[in-house]
Amino acid sequence: MISGEFEPGSEGRAARRRDAGRTLAPLAGLMAAAGFVLLLAGRHEGELVRAARIEQEVAGR
Repeated sequence: MISGEFEPGSEGRAARRRDAGRTLAPLAGLMAAAGFVLLLAGRHEGELVRAARIEQEVAGR
């Protein structure tokens, strides 16, 4: 065996966890970005609803 080589299947749990962490990090970033977009959309929708109510009140006068 050449120095520095690993036998197949010799990776431990820690190495697999590191790989999983690297895979999940971009997904977590995407989820955070999606949450932020939904938050902004919800605020905008709230503003539209308030504007529609005010418009109805003004039209009713």
